[in-house]
Amino acid sequence: MNMDKINNWVYTTDNYPYYTTSISFRETSTKSSATIEFHNTSDKDLYAYAYTNLRLYREYVSPAEKNWGWAEVYSNQWRMELFNMSKNDVIGTFGHEIGHTMGLAHCHDTRRIMSLYDDGRATYQPHVYDCQTVNHLY
Repeated sequence: MNMDKINNWVYTTDNYPYYTTSISFRETSTKSSATIEFHNTSDKDLYAYAYTNLRLYREYVSPAEKNWGWAEVYSNQWRMELFNMSKNDVIGTFGHEIGHTMGLAHCHDTRRIMSLYDDGRATYQPHVYDCQTVNHLY
């Protein structure tokens, strides 16, 4: 189910943005072997469409302060349905959150996956600059 949201980060050489990264994922049902967990929430008080928590063991960490071992990605189903997000906007939102799990920060270039949806993000796939940044980090 979540692999279609991840594949835009993996298959980048032969598909847009035609830039190779070293990223690979495999789905697991064993929590102890997961590096990214996906969760749903329906929090009506939460402004975000989705958010990411980064953890080192049980501790929440700030990526600016220390490395993390795994991530939790939460999607706010209530908000996505309220604003009738398209399939591509949902995929883009998950792609954005997956970018955070790899250490990417927000940007203001609406062609990039790391721009915010509410700022007018115009893509649902990583841009070549997003892929280059991942390669730089890893």
